[in-house]
Amino acid sequence: MLTFECWHPISAEALAMQVLDLLENAPGQFVDYLDDAGNPHRAWLSFYEEAGASTQHPDPEIPLTDRWILTARLGIATNI
Repeated sequence: MLTFECWHPISAEALAMQVLDLLENAPGQFVDYLDDAGNPHRAWLSFYEEAGASTQHPDPEIPLTDRWILTARLGIATNI
C-alpha cells in the first residue's frame, strides 16, 4: 500500500493527479527503490489499483483546499 500525501497552497489535487498518472503507466516496468537501510533494489511492478483519494483532513478546523491524499495498492515482485 502506498499513500501519497500532498500539501500545496494552490492545487494539491493537481499535483497528486500527476503522481497518479505516473503510477497508471508504471505496471509492467521495473522500479528501482531503496529499502529502509538505504540499500538499492529492483522490483517488478505488476499492477496498480487506486484505493482511494481524499481531501478530508483529520482536523475539521483546517480547510480542505490545500491537502490531497492518494492511496494506492501496488503489486510488486521483488524476487527477480
